[in-house]
Amino acid sequence: SILLVILLSLNHQADAQVMDNRWSEPLLLSNPDAAAGVPALVSDPYGTIHAFWPEVDSVDRRPTIQYSRFNGTQWTLAQDIYIGNEGDEIRALNTSLASDDTLHLTWVGSQTGPVFYTSALVNQANIARAWSEPVRVEVPGYQAYLHSDQADTLHLVYSVYFGRDRGVFYSRSDDQGGNWSTPQSLDPTILPNYSPHSLEVAVGEAGDIHVVWFDMDTNTFRSDTGLVQYI
Repeated sequence: SILLVILLSLNHQADAQVMDNRWSEPLLLSNPDAAAGVPALVSDPYGTIHAFWPEVDSVDRRPTIQYSRFNGTQWTLAQDIYIGNEGDEIRALNTSLASDDTLHLTWVGSQTGPVFYTSALVNQANIARAWSEPVRVEVPGYQAYLHSDQADTLHLVYSVYFGRDRGVFYSRSDDQGGNWSTPQSLDPTILPNYSPHSLEVAVGEAGDIHVVWFDMDTNTFRSDTGLVQYI
């Protein structure tokens, strides 16, 4: 299993090769009796840090999404905000915070999708019933990121790693996930035998969306033959 730990900075510059008292000790957030997955982290304007990660219970084997938050002094105990069915997968968890204080959470159900999306107000993120019923988006996503703008339009960026139509794609919804636009390729010149990996998205103050990813050579899987792309 993966043990989930977070290092907290005191916002000072530090020598990256020397751990000193400006960093806290590693703290285990995940449940030690469960298999944890890759976490997602976001901060809000009120000084709170929100952490999410998937876990699979060692007894009933049902996947969950766990949540904890840090108020500047201590982390809350982990609690599940979503429980899936036995055999379900929760991969590539990602989170973002909209300007209306809504937390958005996305994940993929396998290495070839679908993408799931749910949301809750930031001050109710610890309440499982405050999260909306997950919306299922039928795209073959390997990784996904969702952003909600001030007009309540949902912008979905996702990567497709497997199959013939590999690349990075964009789709939008104007009705809170009820309907989605035809996916638009953001990586139309991707080379044969390359697949997008390590998708990262940043949103500027004006709502502009920046996307960066790593096109990996799937013939060699060597990092020194890859290409970093930006749009």
